[in-house]
Amino acid sequence: MNELPACAACRSDELLQTACTLIAREGFEGLRTRAVAQAAGINVATLHYYFASKASLIAGVARYLDEQFRRQKAPAVPETGSHLHDLLQQIRADAEFRRQHCPELKVVMQEFLLRSRRDPDVYEVLQGLQARWRAELAEQLAGAQNAGELRTDIDIGVMATMLHAQLVGLFCLGEDAVGMDGLLGAFERMAARVS
Repeated sequence: MNELPACAACRSDELLQTACTLIAREGFEGLRTRAVAQAAGINVATLHYYFASKASLIAGVARYLDEQFRRQKAPAVPETGSHLHDLLQQIRADAEFRRQHCPELKVVMQEFLLRSRRDPDVYEVLQGLQARWRAELAEQLAGAQNAGELRTDIDIGVMATMLHAQLVGLFCLGEDAVGMDGLLGAFERMAARVS
């Protein structure tokens, strides 16, 4: 069995990656502490050094997913002068980048979405992630509204929730470029300020 590494944060990330791989391959049913330890080449006691319980491992996987979604992005799209259009095009580019380069993220997130219906611990962790993502969308949409590009008769929080819900729905259905373009185009037309 492997000894504890010099970089505990690096080892923790390796264990979370191993857990993600198991979830992607076997669903949440494959996320057992013994299976993670075995796949990582360590004993269960060493795994518990990093994650005291299965609930803490699940929370760690959620944080890891959040971090990976933030890191695994397409290069910045060329700016057009429209905050709203640029934001939506970046969302599309990021989704396509992740689809091509890290499809495991999508599978693991879909497993979280499915499992959250039956598992209160997963539900709580997922709600925290989604609340942060909605808040980030709201902040970005507020920039477009401050630039005079968004309707002012719809609350930014409501717009962020609508966009988030549409993206999650498309994500669960297995987004493709046509679906993503249609969704983002419809949102842009609905949200854009009429001159």
